[in-house]
Amino acid sequence: MNMSEYKDFSLESFLQEFDTRCEGRFEIYKKDISNEKESRFISFQMTINLEKKVTDSRIERYTLFYSAYLSLLLKYTQNEILTGISFMIDTDEHFIDMTTVPEFDKHLSIQDIQAVCKNELKKHSISEKMLMEIKSKIVDLGNCIFIYSNSESSFIQDRIHTDICLELVDDGEKLCQTIIFNEAVFTQEFISRFAQHYENILKCAIENPELPICEIDYLSKEELELLTGTWNRTEQEFPSDSCLHQLFECKVEEDPQAVAVYYEGMTMTRLTLNQRANQLAHYLRMNGAKTGDVIALYTNKSIGFVIGIMGILKAGCAYLPIDSSYPSARVEYIVKNSQVSTVVMTMEKVEKEEIFEGLNVIRLTKEGNELKEYSEENLNLAIDSKNPCYVIYTSGSTGQPKGVLLNHQGRVNNFHDFNTRFSIGDKDKVLAISSVSFDMSAYDILGSMMAGSSIVLPDPLLEKQPFHWLELIKKYQVTIWHSVPVLLDVLLKCSQHRNTNNIETIRVVLLGGDWIPVSLPDRFRKLNDKAVIISLGGATEVSMDSTIYYINEVDANWKSIPYGKPMANQKAYILDRFRELLPIGIPGELYLGGVGVGEGYYLNPQATQERFFDNPWMTEEEQRIYKTGDLAYLRDDGELILLGRMDFQVKINGSRIELGEIEHCLVGYQSVKRVVALVPKRLKKIVVYVECDPNQDMPTENELVEYLKERLPENYIPTYYVLSNEMPVTPNGKIDRKRITQLVDEYLHNMI
Repeated sequence: MNMSEYKDFSLESFLQEFDTRCEGRFEIYKKDISNEKESRFISFQMTINLEKKVTDSRIERYTLFYSAYLSLLLKYTQNEILTGISFMIDTDEHFIDMTTVPEFDKHLSIQDIQAVCKNELKKHSISEKMLMEIKSKIVDLGNCIFIYSNSESSFIQDRIHTDICLELVDDGEKLCQTIIFNEAVFTQEFISRFAQHYENILKCAIENPELPICEIDYLSKEELELLTGTWNRTEQEFPSDSCLHQLFECKVEEDPQAVAVYYEGMTMTRLTLNQRANQLAHYLRMNGAKTGDVIALYTNKSIGFVIGIMGILKAGCAYLPIDSSYPSARVEYIVKNSQVSTVVMTMEKVEKEEIFEGLNVIRLTKEGNELKEYSEENLNLAIDSKNPCYVIYTSGSTGQPKGVLLNHQGRVNNFHDFNTRFSIGDKDKVLAISSVSFDMSAYDILGSMMAGSSIVLPDPLLEKQPFHWLELIKKYQVTIWHSVPVLLDVLLKCSQHRNTNNIETIRVVLLGGDWIPVSLPDRFRKLNDKAVIISLGGATEVSMDSTIYYINEVDANWKSIPYGKPMANQKAYILDRFRELLPIGIPGELYLGGVGVGEGYYLNPQATQERFFDNPWMTEEEQRIYKTGDLAYLRDDGELILLGRMDFQVKINGSRIELGEIEHCLVGYQSVKRVVALVPKRLKKIVVYVECDPNQDMPTENELVEYLKERLPENYIPTYYVLSNEMPVTPNGKIDRKRITQLVDEYLHNMI
């Protein structure tokens, strides 16, 4: 399309086809600065020596150099882009152009882009005045400018005020690369890497212009070493040949009379727990269970839950926890999808018994009389540490839940890391409050037993009551808190409401599974300033916890708590859509690797193939990486920063918008607790579901709009606001996005 005829078409429609700025993945590396900081433009210079002869044609040289620049932006953004350019010749006449780049696929080469540039230059040019008219319609147009000339010029310094501008002065043998950048936006370190990346791509373009852009190696050796070596050098020894139940048996031998579990006002020693679990294991083996079988554990938070897990593992099988509070439809789906033949139950009465018809069902009682005829001795089966230990059904963003299969070795590594890192041992007590079907409960039970710690179980009838948690913490002197952030938030509010402080005995706080509000650590420290507070990141598919961050001081400018660095024997990579490494500071998809990577999705090879891949940066056999679907980037110090889900990015009026940025900004409002931003399918508008603090005045929509306008671009401002005093959550304590979508649809139906 000839852009000189721009008045004859819909600019908004035109811009729907590509990004008008590189904000989506490039500028997100902006420094944490206040909005009031004044822009200051400074320059960075570097000389590029051309080692190979390039054609004397000025047009040929220009389009080649410019195509290399666009290729770098494509590598960074992985999207179609629209960028301003200027081509200057000896007569000082200059053309300013708007060029679009074809869709970035695995076949696109620099040569292809060069052909597009040549064609665009032949078709049209746009006067500076015309460009300003277009730019006035799109505030953020042209924030990445490229200028090429064969003589020094003051054009850039005096007249270019974009966030980043690259000028090449070409004397025929070498290029003087000058980058003008906004110091309030980019760091010197980022610009230095940007210049080096451009030189590397340009040299590759000269040598091999037909090479697909996605295959160009543009990272320096030093950067590659950081990304694949230094920051992922996490090797540590752990009992890699041992299974979870075997490590518990070692603790039984050390001190058989030590308390293993506190429950409903009673205690169970390690010896008794081991004997009860052995009886269940003998029963399972005598009734057809074989090594590697998956056995369902339909349970509530009871002593039977602990016995069931350990007994199933001792039998050489993997347990599949099903929360008895689940709706019957979900229970039925899991039972059928997993194709289990045996179910261990921990309650006498079960709704919809027909779900379990035809299955071998064993009911565990508190007394254990149902299994008293079976041996209490260890089975001592030869079980490999790479055998499966459990299947957890996890909800996806769409469709039915999938079963994730994990082995003993990955979980032993994870638990050993926790226990050694924080010196967790036989003097510690862990309050087990996570849902039985949530993988955080695995550490509460199995990790505790590995360490020789005592497990404190809440009363099944009171397990979701924070006042009960406070009572248990005080009564049993609980030292380890492990949960999703929302449960700690509820605990603190209950403590404040009751004007009591029962949490002083807690020495380690482990938070994972969801976003941590930036205010939460300091709120906890007001009641307990001695505990270490930890942020954990990961996925069910990678043994739950893969990254760790010690939350010390919380920076006032932080939008979120850092995701941290890989834990022991774990790996983390930021990759583009072609699974190639992205540079420091450039957002991409987070992939996790190492010992913790699970076996895949149970009985679902297609889903496994779509998310699990060989690790190209590891030489060991069977090393894989998992595609998390999370958007993240690496800071200069190697810390991971999570930005949200890849599928939470949307495109509104030509700009790609990360909904997580809106959520993080709005949470900064004094009476706002949590926020979910979404774009309903039937309405191309941003809607926010806002949970407000019931102890404060509920904000008005206008107040929130004005607050956001001071902090976000206009196109980030939501159109609709759903205000509530409650945030829907799943049984695991995570934000229930599906339910929120339903509530938003109902709200819009009444509004529109």
